Amino acid sequence: MENKLFGIFDKIHAEEELKKRTTDYLFVQIGRRQHRKMRYAMALASLMLFLVCGGLSWKIYFTPVAYIDIDVNPSIELTLNRFGKVIQSDAYNEDGTRLLSGINLRHADYSEAFERLLMAMNGEGYFAGQDSLLCVTVQTNGKNRENRIQEGLRRAVALISQSQHCDISTEIFSVSEEVKHCADENHISPAKYLAIQELMEVDPETDFEKCRERSVHELRQQTEEHCRSHHGEENGKQGNGVTESGTQGNEAQENGTQSSEAQENGTQGGGNHSHGHGPGGQHR
Repeated sequence: MENKLFGIFDKIHAEEELKKRTTDYLFVQIGRRQHRKMRYAMALASLMLFLVCGGLSWKIYFTPVAYIDIDVNPSIELTLNRFGKVIQSDAYNEDGTRLLSGINLRHADYSEAFERLLMAMNGEGYFAGQDSLLCVTVQTNGKNRENRIQEGLRRAVALISQSQHCDISTEIFSVSEEVKHCADENHISPAKYLAIQELMEVDPETDFEKCRERSVHELRQQTEEHCRSHHGEENGKQGNGVTESGTQGNEAQENGTQSSEAQENGTQGGGNHSHGHGPGGQHR
């Protein structure tokens, strides 16, 4: 670049010192402009890289990979990312909404969030009754992640039970994606959805809408009572069948006895007639 500038100025008649200073000045200015352009290009490339990496990181962080549904009477859903962090929490009923309003669970580790919920539930007396039942379901793709989450939930229950000196009757189990989808469509927890389905199997006249506000424990109790009642009716019918058979047998026995008595009477009548002929023969 500098040689080109000298070549241009060679054709101009001026003092060598002036031409040299002018050439140096232009060379510096052109270099500065090129440097600014390079800086702008590098800054723009860095910004684009930051946006791309940030967008990918955001997508990875906020992509749901697992769901934890908690049902006592408050029904709550926790949505987890691949790092086990809570990225969203939702309530299925008013009790759940009220409970979540006083607890910040966002970006907390799932086990820590679960412990906070258990503490709040215990503080409001949800585990005080003998009939209380904590149902927790896990839905995720991947057996290892499923087992890891369930184990973390069990440790949290044991920790809260020990620290709060309470006995929490708990069921923790996994559900399929299909069950989770059906429960979400009806805006209830998977545990409650399964409990309602079990009740409807034994009692087809069950009103699905009326079961929404009942706890899982109440629904299971109703299912058991209906099954006991149904079995009791069947046993009663079988007992009536035995009684009727016994009555028929007694009637048959009585008829047989009467038949025997009639036969015996007939035999006695035949004997008297023979004796009557006997004297007549003697008379002849």
